[in-house]
This record gives sequence, structure tokens and C-alpha cells, in this order.
Amino acid sequence: MTRQELKRMWFSIDHSSKVEKLTIKVRMEKYHDRLGQGVVTITRNDKDGFSQFSTHQVNPFLYLSECDKFNSGRYELIIK
Repeated sequence: MTRQELKRMWFSIDHSSKVEKLTIKVRMEKYHDRLGQGVVTITRNDKDGFSQFSTHQVNPFLYLSECDKFNSGRYELIIK
């Protein structure tokens, strides 16, 4: 099967019934000079596609309190 055939097949699949998965993951740093800092990853996987954004923050919980996606209440929060 060629690459073009695979692309055509993928785009012909109905993705409208895909289960929406929205998560915000905070991974706190363990290195002693970075205690209290963390990496915030925002992931969206729904019928419109997949999107992932990751950023290192000195104060990740302050960042989340100002984040529109977190304040919408639609995203699941995971703290590691």
C-alpha cells in the first residue's frame, strides 16, 4: 500500500464519533535546584484532531490559574 493510498484511506474514515479527551498534566521537577517548578502539558484529542503543547513554568499552578483552558472546566487535571 502506498503512502497516498494510506492518506486517502485515513481521511475517508469518519472521525465525528471520536471520544473527546482533554487533559492538562503537571509534572513537578525533582531536581533540587528546580523544586516547585514544573512542566505543564496541555493535550487535546477530539474530532478536530490532536494537539499538544508543553511548557516549563517556575510556578505551574499560577500558570494554570491564568490559563483559559484550565478555567473552562473541560480539561482533566493530572499532577505527577
